[in-house]
Amino acid sequence: MPDVCVVHLVRAKNGPEPFWRFLESYAQNPGGLKHDLVIAFKGRFGKAGLREYYQRLEGFPHRCWFISDFGYDIRPYFLATEKFGQRYFCFLNSNSVLLDKDWLALMYGHCSEKGVGLVGATGSYASWLSDFLNMHERLRSLPHYQGFSGRLKLRLKRRIYQRDYDPFPNYHLRTNAFMISRDVARRIERGRMLTKWDAFRFESGKDGLTKQILRMNLRIQVVGKDGKAYEIEEWPRSNTFWQGDQANLLVADRQTKRYSESDPSLRQHLTRTAWGILANPPLC
Repeated sequence: MPDVCVVHLVRAKNGPEPFWRFLESYAQNPGGLKHDLVIAFKGRFGKAGLREYYQRLEGFPHRCWFISDFGYDIRPYFLATEKFGQRYFCFLNSNSVLLDKDWLALMYGHCSEKGVGLVGATGSYASWLSDFLNMHERLRSLPHYQGFSGRLKLRLKRRIYQRDYDPFPNYHLRTNAFMISRDVARRIERGRMLTKWDAFRFESGKDGLTKQILRMNLRIQVVGKDGKAYEIEEWPRSNTFWQGDQANLLVADRQTKRYSESDPSLRQHLTRTAWGILANPPLC
């Protein structure tokens, strides 16, 4: 059995196009490391709907796994660490596109080092709390937040943000593409995963994935196409997520695509949201 299991999530609600893009990138960039590929079909596809997926998968060694469309991406990821027996797991969300032929070998080479608990393709310093506070005055002027009840709603919302998130810089590894050992994964507390807010809290909250790994005294790294592992304080210089031209990115996703296709003004906004004064937007 290979040491690594790659789990790619395929959601019925997304339609087939994201999977075709992933599979095309996987054919061109096989990873550079022996591994087992698990295609996690999430939701109801139907026999007719699955037929085309099966046809496209011919020639790719893989295993199919069917799960309910519940718990966002996080629930199936951690269920996989209980169902399958590999020592390391690499999780790729539905919109993942692989950008380097050795992407998996690079991630595994760093994740398997002593003292490393988590590696991924992208990280960010962005904070939901700081974003909310930056918009606070504008929110106060909206009709929805006028009067006693409106001010109370806004005050309660502020307390929820303060309870769940740290202010900028709120270091967190993004969960679109990451690798973790089964031993470490089993020590992670996921809590309920019923709403999108739960998923956001798990990714970047005070008790989320990154913060739990750090409390284990393990390192968290972003791995670039250049093969280097970037420590937390080096993430803004990694040129991976919402920074520069993202030329060092190993695995693209919907958010990195959004940045690359945006006009200069929106790019500047996005990169400052992720990196603050360390932002380095492209010149054009």
